[in-house]
Amino acid sequence: MAAKTPTRVAGRTDSRALSWLVLFAALAVALVSLLSTDLFVRLTGLLVVALGGVTACLFAWRDAQRTIRLAEQTQLADLRQHGEKLHAERAQHLRVLEVLKRRGRLLEQALGDLRAENGRLQQTVSALRGNNESLRIELELARALEQEAELVTLPRRASGTVDALSAGDLWTDANSPRWSTCRPWPRRTWTMPSVTWPEPICPSHPPHRAGRRALPAGPPAGTPAAPPTTRSPG
Repeated sequence: MAAKTPTRVAGRTDSRALSWLVLFAALAVALVSLLSTDLFVRLTGLLVVALGGVTACLFAWRDAQRTIRLAEQTQLADLRQHGEKLHAERAQHLRVLEVLKRRGRLLEQALGDLRAENGRLQQTVSALRGNNESLRIELELARALEQEAELVTLPRRASGTVDALSAGDLWTDANSPRWSTCRPWPRRTWTMPSVTWPEPICPSHPPHRAGRRALPAGPPAGTPAAPPTTRSPG
């Protein structure tokens, strides 16, 4: 369009100049012919004026047609450029619409995930509320039982009111334990490579078979017994 503008201006200038030049020449010839007294000269002048007017009209019409063509070409170029812009904008809008659709699908998927997570959280909240209610009931029951419970005072183990007795006090007392008052303990069997015998625990049960080991007899009646001694079997 910018390259066609000088050509258009130059064409319009040439056509206008030629039309005005022909028109002025025809008028000059007409004036000269009118000053003459000869009829032929006057007729010739009138003919020249008519031809000059027709020629000027032709140049003007040509200039008008050229102007119309240039205007149509300019308008067509503008329409094409506008159409290209509209096509580019339409393509851009289609791309934006596709991006928006894709983002909409992603948002719908995220919304579905959030709804599922919300459902799971609601279930968890319901379970926690049930647990809280059960714990509250248990706490109220424990408080009620605590209020109804009786307080019992238990004696302490290390109490100073009880005198500690030693082993000597037990053996020197008249109620000292005797070997005869011992109850038979359960017999234990010691297994040896060659001999097996039951080992008596209390001396009040002497051995009945040869080969059995027996503890020495206890102290005679009426005498305090010595404290028991420990020994290893065999």
